[in-house]
Amino acid sequence: MNYTLGNVKFNKDTKTFEIQCGDIGIYNYSDLMQSRVVFEDAKYYQRSKPFSHQLLISTFESFFITIKNCYVGVEIVLKNGEKKYIYVSNNMQRHHTDMFNRDVEIANKLRDKFKKIIVANRD
Repeated sequence: MNYTLGNVKFNKDTKTFEIQCGDIGIYNYSDLMQSRVVFEDAKYYQRSKPFSHQLLISTFESFFITIKNCYVGVEIVLKNGEKKYIYVSNNMQRHHTDMFNRDVEIANKLRDKFKKIIVANRD
């Protein structure tokens, strides 16, 4: 059974997932160790390796904080120590907007899905 969440296609039959935007490739469920939501500074998008220029995005809104354009993504760590990145945002987002919040919601769902796979692999 196949299904897609964001830019990731999951295949329950082969226990693999395919990253379709970011570090494109097919990876095994059993290789997953960790996942987290990350944000990339938009000015570096496609100018360097995915998410090599990460931003710390605060939920605290203040006029002291500079609002930046960014891309929302998910970082996964594989058993061999490699980090792979998935772009959730297909377009540049300005944080604390509706589109940004939608992408963060999808990223959180992906992170949670990967965490469930990791826990299932430990059993």
